[in-house]
Amino acid sequence: YDPSQHNRILHNLIYNHPKGACIMANYIRHEIENNTCFNSRIGIHLYVSSSTRKTGSITIKNNIIVNSSLHHVLIENGVDGPFDFSSNDYYPDGPAAFNWKGSRSNFSGWRSATGQDAGSIMGDPAFKVALPAQPLDFVLRPGSPALGKGADISKEMEGNSAKYEPGQNQQ
Repeated sequence: YDPSQHNRILHNLIYNHPKGACIMANYIRHEIENNTCFNSRIGIHLYVSSSTRKTGSITIKNNIIVNSSLHHVLIENGVDGPFDFSSNDYYPDGPAAFNWKGSRSNFSGWRSATGQDAGSIMGDPAFKVALPAQPLDFVLRPGSPALGKGADISKEMEGNSAKYEPGQNQQ
């Protein structure tokens, strides 16, 4: 058995998944970059399983993680790394917004415990609409602290505008 590795999870908009994780990963050498996750139970979830006992060499950068009901980041016991969390935007903060191997903390505690996310921010990304309901609502307003992070919705929709119907599931 050769587990999945070297996956590139890039430029995705994942929203309204309140009972699940926006992005889950295990094993090695994944790139999770420029994604926008909104209204999930967990933003980024790294784990090990019976068939993949090692999880690490994962880059998580330039993502926007907003309104995670349980944790913005969950890293389970047994996950060894290394990781590179950098230039992400999380919002809002809370006493259990981050879970490092069972230890829950806010953004500052997460950074202190892990040494990760030094270049990341905790701030409202300023989406076009305060409670986004469709893809174009996730466009960032001018002056947003998250510019350059997350999925570039306006560019993506521009290239696919003939295929997009609001409310339609995309494949």
